[in-house]
Amino acid sequence: MTSKTFTLGELVDWLEEWLDEREWHLDEYCLMFATEERYVEVSIGDRGVWAGAVTNHNLSEPEWITPTDEWTLHTLGWDAEEVGGPEPKYVRRWAMDAPTADIVAKVLQVLTVVYLPAEADEVEVMRDTFVGDHADDSSS
Repeated sequence: MTSKTFTLGELVDWLEEWLDEREWHLDEYCLMFATEERYVEVSIGDRGVWAGAVTNHNLSEPEWITPTDEWTLHTLGWDAEEVGGPEPKYVRRWAMDAPTADIVAKVLQVLTVVYLPAEADEVEVMRDTFVGDHADDSSS
């Protein structure tokens, strides 16, 4: 797994480049951390691009997401999905040939509007590859 910290401007450039070359990045994913408990995940697979807005279960239930944030996610086209636990996860999917600008705009819109604290000026991004049904933790 590789990790890097980006300014928001650098993140836009990096995400655009990564998604522009998505055929070379099949079975890769990245996690963009707004905080330790909240992040947006993007993965590239042979069926397209998948994104998930996640709130970790280590927060108490009232801290997960506000009704306003939930409404915002729905308005932005993200659907609620429960995977492997009770914490909220909202997802969005795109076809493999979807325009990069559309994906980047929707992903960063959720990251910055819903999850990222107003005072944040950097985002930590972790990137890795999937092996079978699981991420490969052994890569460096």
